Amino acid sequence: MDAVAAPVGTVCAAPVGTNVDSRRSSHAAAPRLTRTGSVSDRSGVSPAAKNPKGKTGSGSDNGPDDVGEVSKPRPDVTRKGVEMIHAKLYDLLRKQGVKPIDALGADFDPHLHQAVVHEESPEHREGEVIGELRKGYTLNDRLLRPAMVKVAKA
Repeated sequence: MDAVAAPVGTVCAAPVGTNVDSRRSSHAAAPRLTRTGSVSDRSGVSPAAKNPKGKTGSGSDNGPDDVGEVSKPRPDVTRKGVEMIHAKLYDLLRKQGVKPIDALGADFDPHLHQAVVHEESPEHREGEVIGELRKGYTLNDRLLRPAMVKVAKA
């Protein structure tokens, strides 16, 4: 038997051995996305019409009240989270042998420092690092990244 393609727009029968009614009933209660982008169930009534106040029904204060509402940013919580991640990463790198280079107040060492700025300063000695523009790091006493520094001139 040769298979013949049906014209576009026609409805084909289900394959033999499938229960068409069970397939339809499993999807009947599933929510679907409408053309406007809102979610509605198969009954044709949108969730907003079922709940005119726009509440999600959870009753908790943990999330936004309306479906489309965005929660307010909380910089204190975000800052604490970033600081916690930074501390964990710093600790992990320290355990692997990464150490920051202490540049301020030290004599300029071309093996550890990259001089970016030379500044005349009568209160500092010649060649002393008086500013650090970017932190440098070593890994097991080998240079990973030189510290970008400001060096004093007499």
